[in-house]
Amino acid sequence: MQYNLVMLVLIPPDLETQLLEAAKRSGVAPEEFAVARVREALNEPNFPGDTLLDRLRGFIGTVEGNGESWSEDTSEKFANEMVKKHRTERL
Repeated sequence: MQYNLVMLVLIPPDLETQLLEAAKRSGVAPEEFAVARVREALNEPNFPGDTLLDRLRGFIGTVEGNGESWSEDTSEKFANEMVKKHRTERL
């Protein structure tokens, strides 16, 4: 049997303002933000289903691209660009 316990935590006004701002930046409800920070402080493992994106939400963004891999053959791509610059005398 699972019980849902409720705990009331009084937060000073200055901390409440910071909490609300941080939760807004993270895109989550203040309660979710506070619970996540408490879990981190207690070093509890993440709940099943949490992803790295969930943990980093508010700190990172997502980018849509054309699918081209910019990290492959970087030396060759760099060399080709240097040759182009050399030929056009733009070194």
